[in-house]
Amino acid sequence: MPISKAGALPAENEDYKVETAGLDASLKSGDPHGSHYNWVFSFAPKRDAALEYVQVEKVHPDGVLERVLDDDHPVFQDGSWYGRSVEQCVECEAAAWMYTPGDSMFLFRITVKPRDGGPAVMFQPALITAESKAHYARVLAGQRA
Repeated sequence: MPISKAGALPAENEDYKVETAGLDASLKSGDPHGSHYNWVFSFAPKRDAALEYVQVEKVHPDGVLERVLDDDHPVFQDGSWYGRSVEQCVECEAAAWMYTPGDSMFLFRITVKPRDGGPAVMFQPALITAESKAHYARVLAGQRA
């Protein structure tokens, strides 16, 4: 996966370039039950084309694909497509990674289908650093960040 010290490098092909693949956490100090996060994504087109759909799947280490986002009416806003997953609680099993030591790496498969062509697939890594996870843990515990 293309990673630098600054994080994951953007995936791209001849038609699109990923701008964002990461986490948007809405954490309430001392309230893990009332806290949640979303996966957020964006990409820019390299040429004008109307889109039929955008699909984002998380690729698990065993190769299993988990649907994260379906956009059946995608549009470009300010030159980019933006999407976000449904909210996920920070206390559920799917968020167990948030409480493990070290960095957490995720891989997303982004499928973009223009109306006038075949689907394009990009694989985009997302890195959640140990430092970010430690910050989340402090906030969730009600400590000063």
